[in-house]
Amino acid sequence: MTERERRFYVFRVNYDQHKSFIEEELKAGRLRQGWGPVPLRKADDEGYNPKAFVEGYRSTWPEDSEEEAAKRYGILFPMLEMQPGDLVIIPKIPDWDCFTLAEVSGTYRFDVETPLQKAGVKDFGHVIPINPATLKVFRHNSSIPARTVSWSFRAYQKAINNIWSTGVQEAILALWEATPTSQVTELDGQVHEEILEGLKNRLAHLKPGEVEQLVARAFARAGYVLDGRHRYDRKGGDADLLLTFRLPLLSELTPASVKLVVQVKNKQGVDKQASQGIEQLVAIAPEPSVMKVLVSTADSFSDEDYKLASEKGVYLLVGRNALALIARGIIG
Repeated sequence: MTERERRFYVFRVNYDQHKSFIEEELKAGRLRQGWGPVPLRKADDEGYNPKAFVEGYRSTWPEDSEEEAAKRYGILFPMLEMQPGDLVIIPKIPDWDCFTLAEVSGTYRFDVETPLQKAGVKDFGHVIPINPATLKVFRHNSSIPARTVSWSFRAYQKAINNIWSTGVQEAILALWEATPTSQVTELDGQVHEEILEGLKNRLAHLKPGEVEQLVARAFARAGYVLDGRHRYDRKGGDADLLLTFRLPLLSELTPASVKLVVQVKNKQGVDKQASQGIEQLVAIAPEPSVMKVLVSTADSFSDEDYKLASEKGVYLLVGRNALALIARGIIG
């Protein structure tokens, strides 16, 4: 496959509940995607044909309508078009401020026989084979091409996204030919986990305001400007941090910046009040242009809260992702 024929994708996965499984599968050459209790197509299907998927999907999640299931199929359909040699960007692997670049080595297949299924989770059956030797990890701010790719993520919010921008494609190719700033190794992973586990134990003894301060410091070190704290509108809206990120180069030529509102929760176990925080963020900043982020030190949220956040356009940082963010506020 020549570079002219090569396709580029942003591949998003719900990592918070099964992140370690996703990472281990990726290292084994299997890039997995959710909404996957049944395959996208039968063996004799051709083209765009959502009927079988919709039926199988709703047998697992009957609370979703046929229209919602068909929409999921449409989002996942580009997986059927991926070919060896295509390049895939996977955000938030291994950490929230990183992305992984990988080369596709085979066509779509379905495999739900996983350790998750043995634990009662019938999902993540969609598989794109990748060459694990090609895995490269880049931090968002590690280089101009890495920044170009990470800045584009707001335009690619679906589970599977085709990248048609030639500028982003060129940045990906530059990274493909470059040396990654960070590789996922067993030793790095072990040290990383030990640091985060120690941090988690320490946070349990801190006051909410102290954790909030660490989150604010992490954003500041990444180039964000703190505009204010604790905004309440007395109508249900609430945010702990108000931030602005000025876009490099563009902000020198025109008033170009990104606004964020953030809530910080210091929780343990499963955070069962995430829906309240999601609704408060939307109420305080209903404009779609304002990024809304809920940071929780809890291990996870409920499935309903993940779904609500997706519908409302709220970004969730929970568990290891939240701890990694807070660690940046301590050690840079």
